[in-house]
Amino acid sequence: MCQMFFVTVLVLLGAGLAANSEIHSLTCIYTAHSKPDGTPGIHKFTAMGLLDGRRIDYYDSESERKVPKQEWMRECLSAEYWGKGTQEQWLESLMNRMRQNDSVVHVLQGMRGCEGKMQPDGTLKFHRAMHTYAYDGHNLLSFDSKTKSWIAAIREAQLTMREWDSDQAMKERIKGYLENVCIKWKKQLQKAPPPVVYVFAKKAKVETNLILTCLATGFYTKDIIVRIKRNGRVLAKDDGLMSSGGLPNGDDTFQRRDHVEILKSDLSTFICNVTHEATNISVKKLWDRSQLSDTGRSRALSPLLVAVILPVSPVLLLILYKVVIPDCQSSSDSASDSASDSAVSSEHKAYAQNSKDGEKILLTCIARGQGAIDVEIKRNGETVTEEKGLMRSDTETNKDGTLEIRAHVEISKDDKSKYSYEVIYKNQNIKDNFDCALPWRGPSEVQRRWTEIHNLEYYTTDPDYTDT
Repeated sequence: MCQMFFVTVLVLLGAGLAANSEIHSLTCIYTAHSKPDGTPGIHKFTAMGLLDGRRIDYYDSESERKVPKQEWMRECLSAEYWGKGTQEQWLESLMNRMRQNDSVVHVLQGMRGCEGKMQPDGTLKFHRAMHTYAYDGHNLLSFDSKTKSWIAAIREAQLTMREWDSDQAMKERIKGYLENVCIKWKKQLQKAPPPVVYVFAKKAKVETNLILTCLATGFYTKDIIVRIKRNGRVLAKDDGLMSSGGLPNGDDTFQRRDHVEILKSDLSTFICNVTHEATNISVKKLWDRSQLSDTGRSRALSPLLVAVILPVSPVLLLILYKVVIPDCQSSSDSASDSASDSAVSSEHKAYAQNSKDGEKILLTCIARGQGAIDVEIKRNGETVTEEKGLMRSDTETNKDGTLEIRAHVEISKDDKSKYSYEVIYKNQNIKDNFDCALPWRGPSEVQRRWTEIHNLEYYTTDPDYTDT
């Protein structure tokens, strides 16, 4: 509620509305004075827009023009809706009804906006509407969007409440604005650029160690999830992980820096995984050890080709070769038989088969390529960790110099969950679903084909992949 004067209201609202990372807010706040009081920076009429408590738009009666921080937020302070003439008329009308003269400065404050709650599928659902007025620091009127009615906080506001309650068209416009603007804002917010992610290492104080750092920067709304993974396991404070938390940049964006000290001799696969829920964007980047110079510093601090995790396009899949599994294959299989004779830098396969005892299903994803690689298996969108049953190999080096890694998980035959996989290469990510109605049988032909193509004996000798 708007209970204090202009400057204080902005601070409190900005701090409170962004407190919950699951709730996002868009508000417009305005202040009208009965007459100028001569204080520098205090205008007769001022309005501004706030996105999760951060100013994105500004207007005052002296400049008489809007100054948007974001071009797509112009509507928040549209001339039709936030016209200073309307606010001045309301202020004069309220002063007359409260029998107050113009000998002292009176202040009318207003706030209008909405809150949206982030859903598990990344959509934003309307949560709460806000439309309140305060006069000289005291509650005056508020609009209840559920009942489409005005509520007077003091006796002097009851006449205005009855007049506004009788205007059904105005109430419908207000309700529509309050309950729809959040969804529109969400669509616009998704146009914001994704975080830029850097992964680099530098020498630690201990000669045998390195400090591995994941830096995410350039994102809006400071709530962001940063995870550093070692061979698929998320590192925590117990592993020595330290974080700066969300810090402001000079351009109204934010940054976060997480780091952990590791041994120079540690040949594990390290991944920086950044999730920005406000834009439903996930960025994953592998640490490329080859960029480490003899001095122990990364040669370049560059995002290179940061992998933004979005639905895989058919154009991208045409560039990749993937072995065709006849009966149970991933749903994005687009490779032709003729591609099997081509030399490729990366490939993967994902399939299901019976477990050794025949009681469960074994979901497997195998990836092979140049440079660092990793594989993740997800259940209903959530990464399956080693604590939840994921089994993974160490990164192996094949005869042709490529690297190879495999991951698998056993599931119950009556498990109806949606399982997907993600293959993370140095410069690209492939994400797809396990599309298997029944367990895949008859691996011998496919495995022989795989080994013939790549001159490998790896899959036919590994007991983990022998069908029952």
